[in-house]
Amino acid sequence: MTSLQIDSPCRHRRVDESIAASSSHAATRKLARRALRVVFLAALTLGAFAPASAQVLPFVGATELYDFVPVRDWAVVEAELKAARQGESTADLDSTEARAALELERGLVAIQKQELDVVKARIDQAKKEKNDAQRAEFQAQKKAQELWLELLERRVELREQERDFAEARKEAAHAEGTAAERELQLIQQREQLATLKAKAEGATAFELERQEQRARDAQYEALKAVREAASRRAEADKERGSLVESQIKVFKAQSAVRAGAE
Repeated sequence: MTSLQIDSPCRHRRVDESIAASSSHAATRKLARRALRVVFLAALTLGAFAPASAQVLPFVGATELYDFVPVRDWAVVEAELKAARQGESTADLDSTEARAALELERGLVAIQKQELDVVKARIDQAKKEKNDAQRAEFQAQKKAQELWLELLERRVELREQERDFAEARKEAAHAEGTAAERELQLIQQREQLATLKAKAEGATAFELERQEQRARDAQYEALKAVREAASRRAEADKERGSLVESQIKVFKAQSAVRAGAE
């Protein structure tokens, strides 16, 4: 990747340093690694924790009742809970990073607007002095400055989308963790029911009915948690799409700056 430069005497040093840093090979490798990490974590957060249930329930007949949450091993669900909590923590860190980067990008936009105002003032002065050569030079600088401003504003939008996507991932991971917790509670209630049924001296009808109700209640709570997790995943998917759109806008703005510099 080659650095983009525009021949402008009023280019602020902080803008030069920012562009040079972002175009260096080291920064490129860092951004690439971070992009891969975001994609991986997004995939982990958005789909890896859903219960591995069949898409179509087996037919049970007219006199039987359906179980909607399949029986799974405690260790498997517990591992999913830990992964969800780790995903939530990672998304929270990403959100913090995105917010910090957003403030830096906004600062660059403010600087660029000031520099554009300076160029406009020079154009007005050259016009008053009827200095056509300087006026043409400053007009060219103004066009270049406007391209940079467009790019920096698109970068602000990108950082906002990174923040929103991280927040959506965090909420999705939290919901996935809650779903795993509810499933663990269901496993516990089912095990207690099985223990009652296996008692050598037998359990009373009241004990069995009470424990069966607890298991049914736990399954209902598990199903509601899965529904919430699915909704959060859908919201995160939507934010991911918006993020890609922002990335495309930044790419186009960068291309325009490059074309203007050639």
